[in-house]
Amino acid sequence: MRRYSITAVGRTHVGRVKPNNEDAFHIGSGLILVADGVGGSAAGEVASRTVVDMFATVEREHAERRAATLAVGAGASADGARVRADETGADRTGADRTGADETGVDRAGADEAAAVDIYALLSDAVERSTHSLLEQVQADPELEGMGTTVTAMMWSGGPLVFAQIGDSRAYFVSAGGPGAQPRTEQPAELHQVTKDDSFVQYLIDRGLLQPSEASTHPRRNVILKALNGMTVAPSFATFAPRPGDRFLLCSDGLSDYVPAADILGAIDQTPADAAADRLIELALGAGAPDNVTVIIADVLAA
Repeated sequence: MRRYSITAVGRTHVGRVKPNNEDAFHIGSGLILVADGVGGSAAGEVASRTVVDMFATVEREHAERRAATLAVGAGASADGARVRADETGADRTGADRTGADETGVDRAGADEAAAVDIYALLSDAVERSTHSLLEQVQADPELEGMGTTVTAMMWSGGPLVFAQIGDSRAYFVSAGGPGAQPRTEQPAELHQVTKDDSFVQYLIDRGLLQPSEASTHPRRNVILKALNGMTVAPSFATFAPRPGDRFLLCSDGLSDYVPAADILGAIDQTPADAAADRLIELALGAGAPDNVTVIIADVLAA
């Protein structure tokens, strides 16, 4: 897979109705996520912040392990690259450096050795979040009923892996970011990467509700899965990134009130900061009855 890097920007706003912001987000070197807390009062804020902290801890620990593995690999490659002369005095260094970069470090081998199961990391983050939420409720019964969604995207040099619990969302626009090749045939499209764990999605899946009716259904805000201290399994999606790809992670404070066409118009081939600001403006213009949070992530050639 071609080497890539990811840059991201995020925004959050309390909206025009709710007194406090129960959303939280995280942008790290290998992880981005949006969490939309529920539970009333300060409980939703506690839940979303707890999940952000647990996921960020898993990301940090993985980065530390990966750095240690790369350091070991670099040392081994440097030792192997030392000049070894055979009986005729031939310099064998060139042969020893096959696949190495100009520093003598075999990056492909080091990356392979550092490869991990991103699914396992995300599942671990979910389990840690669950345990932490349960412990907090046991210590403070007033937090009973708190929970949060989570939509996360994690990477480590390979495919992007998305983990989903609840009804926050991840979207994808091909060639929507900087460095993308100009489109010649297909117009821009906004693709939903994740699938809502919601009552209306349940009805849609069973043919009992049309997608166009979801936004006005009286139970559109009912979610079927949340991080709330009880055992829950995330759903996953995987993407092979290409330079120019753009991803949007958002809480339902955006997706429930701003039409998909308007979201696409705001983020397609627009500078990330301006696009994030525009999404918040659109949510506020729609009345912003909920907190709204967005992260825009761009895939760049390394």
